[in-house]
Amino acid sequence: MPMKVLLVNPNRMRPVVAPLALEYIAQSLDEEGIGYDILDLAFSEDPRAEVSRYFSLNSPTAVGVTVRNTDDCYYLSGDFVLDRVKEITDEIRRSTDAPLILGGVGFSAMPEAVLRYLDADFGIVGEGEEALPQLLKSLRGEGNASEVSGLIRRAGDGFARNPVRYIDLSERTLSYRGAIDNLRYFREGGMAGFESKRGCDRNCIYCLDPVSKGRKVRLRPPEDVADEVERLLSMGVTHFHTCDSEFNMPEHHALEVCEEFVRRGLGKKIRWYAYAPPVPSPTNLRPL
Repeated sequence: MPMKVLLVNPNRMRPVVAPLALEYIAQSLDEEGIGYDILDLAFSEDPRAEVSRYFSLNSPTAVGVTVRNTDDCYYLSGDFVLDRVKEITDEIRRSTDAPLILGGVGFSAMPEAVLRYLDADFGIVGEGEEALPQLLKSLRGEGNASEVSGLIRRAGDGFARNPVRYIDLSERTLSYRGAIDNLRYFREGGMAGFESKRGCDRNCIYCLDPVSKGRKVRLRPPEDVADEVERLLSMGVTHFHTCDSEFNMPEHHALEVCEEFVRRGLGKKIRWYAYAPPVPSPTNLRPL
């Protein structure tokens, strides 16, 4: 039987935020010849019913759930998002015996605790583009799970965790962006996200990005970033947010990305914003 994995987005926070990780991972699964379905519950009125309905018609090899948030990061509300994620993972557990795999930036911030709370079988800390296909193949007897980057699995009463290895983003294309309904997310959420890099080496006490995404900064080719934005623009998306920890660090890469946007005439067609510290702030970056 051909391998197929179900990718689930349980995030129903408002305004809606497109599951960028699932887009990138779906492209990697395509490249590895692994089939997938996406169950995007962001717009669902009854997510548990949708989960049950899916499994009444399908029997995937494994189920991957992205955990973007553990809470809403807002002091006044203190909304514990994992309670609602657990309702969905519990329904998945009731519906199938397929291995349940967690990932995402929220999961990577406190992986063992989230794995235990959601009663999952496996988790992947950090990037999943290479790790998830490797794990899926190991579950089929191809390869060794001990070699999967960032894999967490149950070991007795505790957990075992593999070391994290970072992907060389200069060697990987991430610009497909065709797995989810990006135009609907734009219409109902107001923007689309993209990455020009991953990781952050700063020490801000309030930020989890170095924990979730790693302290090593990895840069994407500016051409691939521009290809991604052009792809989304062709769908009707015109407003963007960079998911980089700090867009202008390093400076030379930020300049290269902006110059590639200008070279393609994107500056007249799109609007976008980014996180950026005020220092450094090179004067030749501001006009771009």
